[in-house]
Amino acid sequence: MSSFCDAEGWATFSSIRAMDFTLCFQNSVITLIPSGFLMIYLSPRLLTVVGKGRLEGVKATPVFYVKMLTVLAAFAVQLGILIQVVSNNDLYGSSSILSTVVYLVGLASALVLHWFEHFNMANPAAGLLVFWLFSTLISIFPTRSWIQATPEGLSSTLPILKLVFTILAFLAFILENIPKSNYKSLTRSNSITIIPTQPNPSPEPHTNFFKRITFLWLLPLLRLGKARTLRMDDLYNINPKLLSYPLYLTTKAKLDSDEAVALEKVEKGAAIKKAREAGDDSEARRLTPRINLTGTIFHTVGYTFMSAAIPRVFYICVYYIRPILFSQLGFGYSIAVVVASILSSLFDGQFQYINYNAGLKARSVFVTLVYRKSLRLSTTNKQEGMGSIVNHMSTDVDKVVAFFDIIHLLWSAVVELIITIILLYKEVRYAIFASIGVVVIMFFLSGLISPFLGKNNRASMKASDRRMKLINELVGAIKSIKLYGWEEYFVKKITEARDEQLKFFRRFYSWVTVFATIMNMITPFVIFVTLAVYGTIATPDAPLDSRRIFTTITLINMLQSPLGQLSNSMSAIVTGRVSFGRLRDFLNSEEIDDTNVVKHMDPNSSDIAFEVTNGTFGWYTPEAIEAAIEKKQKEDAAKVKEAAAATAAANKNKKSPSIATAAAADSSVSTLDDAKDVAVDEKYDETPTETDITTRDSMGPVMHDVNLQIR
Repeated sequence: MSSFCDAEGWATFSSIRAMDFTLCFQNSVITLIPSGFLMIYLSPRLLTVVGKGRLEGVKATPVFYVKMLTVLAAFAVQLGILIQVVSNNDLYGSSSILSTVVYLVGLASALVLHWFEHFNMANPAAGLLVFWLFSTLISIFPTRSWIQATPEGLSSTLPILKLVFTILAFLAFILENIPKSNYKSLTRSNSITIIPTQPNPSPEPHTNFFKRITFLWLLPLLRLGKARTLRMDDLYNINPKLLSYPLYLTTKAKLDSDEAVALEKVEKGAAIKKAREAGDDSEARRLTPRINLTGTIFHTVGYTFMSAAIPRVFYICVYYIRPILFSQLGFGYSIAVVVASILSSLFDGQFQYINYNAGLKARSVFVTLVYRKSLRLSTTNKQEGMGSIVNHMSTDVDKVVAFFDIIHLLWSAVVELIITIILLYKEVRYAIFASIGVVVIMFFLSGLISPFLGKNNRASMKASDRRMKLINELVGAIKSIKLYGWEEYFVKKITEARDEQLKFFRRFYSWVTVFATIMNMITPFVIFVTLAVYGTIATPDAPLDSRRIFTTITLINMLQSPLGQLSNSMSAIVTGRVSFGRLRDFLNSEEIDDTNVVKHMDPNSSDIAFEVTNGTFGWYTPEAIEAAIEKKQKEDAAKVKEAAAATAAANKNKKSPSIATAAAADSSVSTLDDAKDVAVDEKYDETPTETDITTRDSMGPVMHDVNLQIR
């Protein structure tokens, strides 16, 4: 390693300079990161950019020329550094040559990528922004090290070249952040736009990588909100990638492909029938094609959902490096703690944002699937009513989307627990097993509660379906209910269903309260047990002093966040699993028989579905209806008089009045529907009287000799 490194040798931290890395470690590890990233990123990105074609209306601007000259100047500076290092190889070592050659290759790649990105892409390149940002930050370390290692300081050539390269890298980063003046109007000749133009589009799709990770694209809206109260039309429209229609097309394509595969399994129909005849329902269900709900969801939102794991991993790394830095002293470590806090906030913000977008996409997919299924349900399954379908679209979808949000928090909480336990082991050694035992016991107790949570949640959802069904029936038949005075009956039924649902809610949240209490008791119990056990096994070399006590308490307090996430995850997993099962069963329920629908008609048959020839269409005015009612009442009065006369004659003849009385009762019945029927019958009377003609003259618009065809 002596020929590869300088006189200081190979190590991570320098023994000569305070708070600094060795030059060999910087040259062979740190400075290779930006160039290595760009060389890996170059090939797929260049293939994508060149494949998209050139934008129309893009010209070489002064900013572009200055940027290209800056990259060429940085290449020249690195070439000068290479000459200096080669001429003094015994002093600087081969690691400096390796670092400079890799930088030269990276700068040449950046020069090529800058050219194609400017003419082929509307937005600044995210990969180039990352390359120049990390080149600037990482170049600070070797610049400072060479200034301290060289006796002449900045008077020497190599430190000056390192400093100039750092300034040029920062300048290239600034120039790359400047967008094109007409970036919103740039198009390609072979592009097809399927998304309509939005009135107030979101600036997020047109912003660069730096503004996205810092959310600076929201700055104009925040400034407007500071100046005055925001209105609805001030808010940006949704990102086109989150629109429901493109997600629907993707989901539909996946479902259609699954259905095409299922059609190939039609030959198994005989096997299904045979299994059912044999009474083996499980085998029949296994052979029947079912919708792959998990595969459909991950086909649409899987990439967005999985990409949220990247910022979460970086957040964990940056967040848990702070306890290590706290134990060190020095101004540099204080700066590192501040930088770690800023980076952890940035990574956590990106994780929350990506996870929220994945939840929005998942919600859109679930609602689309439920709506699509509701249109294809068979008559038997429609008997469940609209209440259950509404619950599927609202409550079940909400709980499954919450389950999506919890998944990343679940695995990250486990990772955080492992890291915290390792750090605790370094402080209290074997006493950590006492705290682990407390955690295991608490989780065992909470695990006993989970079945009760799932059971109560399923019962609560059934009660909710029943209540929604009653409400929908009430709204659908409100006229009949008001007419017959059934309000109290339906109010009683709905109240009973609501009370039953609230009973399960109270029971469910009682178990949740017990579960949360157990989880909140973990931290104080762990602190007490760990310090008590370590106090009995402490040695004179590692006593239980104030530094160790406060460090242990800090690390154990850091357990609260992952333990709280696990607590929330358990209840969300239970409810989400129940809702997911309900959605899966609903989407796999029986549909309308496709054989009852003619999809491909005979080309020789008529395409006319309904036809009217020489038809007459019209309707009566309110005046005509009132005249018909009055006429009917007069006729009924005449019938009553005739019945009375017949009754009197019967009494004289000493006959039973039952027949006459029944006739009178029947003739006294007169309703609005009968009057309307009379009016309708008069319309079709083949020998109209003068009164009928007068009544018809009071009709509304009448259309004669109408020919109508519906295809």
